[in-house]
Amino acid sequence: MKAIQNVLFFTLLSFCTIKAQVIDLTGCGKTKGCLLEPNSCNSETSCRKIITWKDNGNFINFEMMGKKPYVAIGFSNDKLMAKTSIIACVYQIPDYHNETVQMYYAIGTGRFNVKSKPIIGAVVSRYFEGTKDLYRCRFSRIKTHNDEEIFNLNKGNEYYLLTAGGNTRYRRIRDHHEDKSATAKKFDLTKHERNSGMILQGSGILSANHASNINFTECGVTKGCYKWPSNCLNELSCQQIVTWKDKGDSVEFEMLGQDDYFAIGFSHDRKMTNTSIIACARHSRRVYVELYFAKDKKGVQKKPSAGLRIQQVISVGGSVICKFTRLKDYSDPEIFNISNGNRYHLLTASGSTSSKQLRHHEDDKTASYEMFDFTQPSFSENRQINLNECDKSKRCFRQPHSCTDELTCDKIITWKDHEDSVEFELFGKKEFIAIGFSRDRMMTDSSILACSKRKGHAEIQMYYASGTSLWDIEFKPLRGVEALRKDVESNMIRCKFRRKKTYEDDQDIFDLRAGNKYFLLVAAGFVSYDGQIDDHEKDRLATLTKYDFSEKIQTTTATTAVADATTTTTTTTTTTTTITTNAGDDATTATTTVDDTETTAAFSTKPTTTTTTTTTSYTTAASTNCNCNTNAITTIQSEQSTEGETSRRTDRVTTASSSPSTRTTSKPGIPISLNNCNMEKGCFRSPTSCRDESSCSKIITWKERGDEIEFEMMGKKSYIAVGFSSTGRMRNSSIISCTKLLNGNVEVQMYYSNGNRRENVKRKHSGGITVGSLENENSVVRCRFSRKKQMDDEEIYDLSSGKSYYILLAAGPTANNAIDDHRYDKLASTHKVDLTHHISATSSASAINIPIDNRKLKEIDLIECGRVKGCYRKPYNCYNDKTCDIVITWKDLRERTMFEMSGRNEYVAFGLSYDQNKDHSSMIACVNQPNGRPWVRMYYAQSDMDRPRSKRLSGINDMETARESLTVRCRFTRNKEYKDKEVFNIGPGLNYYLLLASGMSKEGDITNHGENKTFTIEKVDFTKHLDIRYYENKNASSKSFFQASILWVIFSFAFALIISG
Repeated sequence: MKAIQNVLFFTLLSFCTIKAQVIDLTGCGKTKGCLLEPNSCNSETSCRKIITWKDNGNFINFEMMGKKPYVAIGFSNDKLMAKTSIIACVYQIPDYHNETVQMYYAIGTGRFNVKSKPIIGAVVSRYFEGTKDLYRCRFSRIKTHNDEEIFNLNKGNEYYLLTAGGNTRYRRIRDHHEDKSATAKKFDLTKHERNSGMILQGSGILSANHASNINFTECGVTKGCYKWPSNCLNELSCQQIVTWKDKGDSVEFEMLGQDDYFAIGFSHDRKMTNTSIIACARHSRRVYVELYFAKDKKGVQKKPSAGLRIQQVISVGGSVICKFTRLKDYSDPEIFNISNGNRYHLLTASGSTSSKQLRHHEDDKTASYEMFDFTQPSFSENRQINLNECDKSKRCFRQPHSCTDELTCDKIITWKDHEDSVEFELFGKKEFIAIGFSRDRMMTDSSILACSKRKGHAEIQMYYASGTSLWDIEFKPLRGVEALRKDVESNMIRCKFRRKKTYEDDQDIFDLRAGNKYFLLVAAGFVSYDGQIDDHEKDRLATLTKYDFSEKIQTTTATTAVADATTTTTTTTTTTTTITTNAGDDATTATTTVDDTETTAAFSTKPTTTTTTTTTSYTTAASTNCNCNTNAITTIQSEQSTEGETSRRTDRVTTASSSPSTRTTSKPGIPISLNNCNMEKGCFRSPTSCRDESSCSKIITWKERGDEIEFEMMGKKSYIAVGFSSTGRMRNSSIISCTKLLNGNVEVQMYYSNGNRRENVKRKHSGGITVGSLENENSVVRCRFSRKKQMDDEEIYDLSSGKSYYILLAAGPTANNAIDDHRYDKLASTHKVDLTHHISATSSASAINIPIDNRKLKEIDLIECGRVKGCYRKPYNCYNDKTCDIVITWKDLRERTMFEMSGRNEYVAFGLSYDQNKDHSSMIACVNQPNGRPWVRMYYAQSDMDRPRSKRLSGINDMETARESLTVRCRFTRNKEYKDKEVFNIGPGLNYYLLLASGMSKEGDITNHGENKTFTIEKVDFTKHLDIRYYENKNASSKSFFQASILWVIFSFAFALIISG
């Protein structure tokens, strides 16, 4: 009994105290094994990576420390990445509840050959603490696992230890690039040894003895040179080097690359198709120089190696070096002549070899913009963005503000005027760097230009953001853009291009002509599988000042008013601005203004200030501790905003002259009565159970009176609007709104919408409106008015008898005294309504039905499970959706399938998968929306590494949703067959594993579910009504309970031994 108490006490104590401990290195080589990088470091301060291990019975206890987004250790039989078992400690953003200890298996080199492994049953007792700059993982890994790709760590099993560090993507490990190393000998992890030397395979790959093999001082003088990255200095910092020198009838080449092979190609058009290739390749530990010809990307044919004279071939760590001469001219047309006058683009690529064949290079490739004559001592031009011209010939943004070049800068943006275009340079150190032009420093309603990495190449892309969610970003066809340079180098991306100033046919591409000023938004992140920009994960900035991107730079005197990054310029103005920044947020542009004395931390230019008397308060906050909207780049509050809502899209609503009689000064009024609904007037309210204005958020009533329809409207936002639609959708709808103006007055306005977006809404004249009363009282807007049934304008719909329409209802903020985006605050009737009918109590249900997204869906009935419908529930013994964490039911309806979903979270989702993994899964989610009502969304997950991609909601009908306490609930029917291959068919004989997850929603969209996930043990046929809880319980629960019991006994015994020892 005493031993059990000791076990429990020390277990609890470890939970409380382990997070506060730094990794102790005093026991290295004695009580624990250690791997340190660099080898001479002795603490977390001086070490880049720390990995320790300690034998603990059936487990090995690990400690890992890193200073990049992830640190990983691999167990290898041959020092190579291929066929390696990997454990990684991954830093996770605190907002996401993701796994910090992850396991992988590397089939080969490159990230596409690394597959994720489940940690369940392999890793236990996981602890994580720290920040992105320094973090620690502590965990125990079982020695023996039944998965052969999770290597056995029992006594006698020895492995070379590989280490790596790098960036993450979707909270999973990414390319480590040069940050990799391997031990010089094998280790038995049951022995507590300290590593005494590493073979560095990245930035320290070559010893000092090799560092002078390739002489850069002769570049451009006696020999031509090409290196990558272009700013590398020597063999120690370069990943690829090619030099060439004329030798009479031949050309002497030197080649260095960091992989099993490094190849160069001679191309006419910077493409791999029809390219002559020379490769320096390692096969079976020997290095060869080989010739190839590429007919296309897949058809690479080996050529005879005649005409090559080898001088030196070296294999050092993970690199190959070759020095040789090649004849200039060949009779074989597939071995290109490189004699005087023949010029080619130079292509380079690195990759792994297999069976003496070159494998695909994936993203490790480059292509020169310039064409080289390989008999001339050319030198590839420096591709770096020149910051010396800032404020001389161009404007510049840099971050951090003190950086001076691409080595020290994380982001660089430059621009300069070019008559009918603006020339931009974009540089970043992630997979995309993007800029946005915004009128209000918000991501919503911004025009975007991006430099993105797609299939190993840089690509210029255009977007428009209608909101803050990833799904609100619309890809725009690239036109009016002239590409001048696009480069991908290691972890850097760079684009130089010119964009024409105006696109008259597309308002989503903002006008950059002189006089148009915008705030500049900057963001960086990773791309999705199709090469388009993905979530920036808070790596974003916004300027505090608008810029004219066509502004001419004046540099006539030495006392110019243009300010540098650390200088101040003072002019006289009455503007007073207060800026508040979170102390923990070092990523936000910091600008302070006192009497317009401005110090700009991120910009090397200060635009001309203007005189104004407006007092504005800006708040920038991106700290994870703040209770703020992290979706928006910044939050702005202005005196000119209505109820704290920022005015936006001032040019999107086409205004028309309004009748003065429709405007009145705000004054107290009489609430709208709902007592006579369905008797004397028709009514539509939200929520449907509300009884008066105090419980209703929106009300509209109507009543026929002669040749007019009398309306009453009430809302609790800056506007309440009703639309008349023939289809139940916003497109082609006639709209009337009760709108609060900036001065506090209220106005009746009319619009017509020819699309589903706010820029499709145009203002109409207010003729035919007779105002009764307009009221703005305690944040409530209320309008009573009448509208003529028939109007001369065909976009103001006829409301005469016999004309029926769906009723649309929406509310939201205003912009420039006009309605703005309602976001999710909208309703639609399920039936058409004739507004001339006096709806009676008996006929009201058929005239105005409850909107499909606002029905009160009762709890899901599980009594019929296994009989008339199939069910899955978690935990297995729950009996209704109030006691279940997750419930999914399905019922076959011949042509369709009815689903019910419930989860005790902000969303619940299920996926259809072939292999119990998230890879290639079709998903449906019931997601809570910002207005408090759930909605059904469809997704497709390409892989577990990629964020699920939203699909158009199609084939979903009869939707009913509810939000009750902490539970979301959805019922709907789904088509069985789809033409879209990413929406899986669920007909007879089609079986899938059912994946289930729940988590938090963000702007009406799903976020990472963390550990809130599970899957069925067997495949499911959705035409059969099985109760999965029973066979899952029989097959899994007893087994998992037995395994958990055994593990607990092992842990208890191990801790007891430790205590007794």
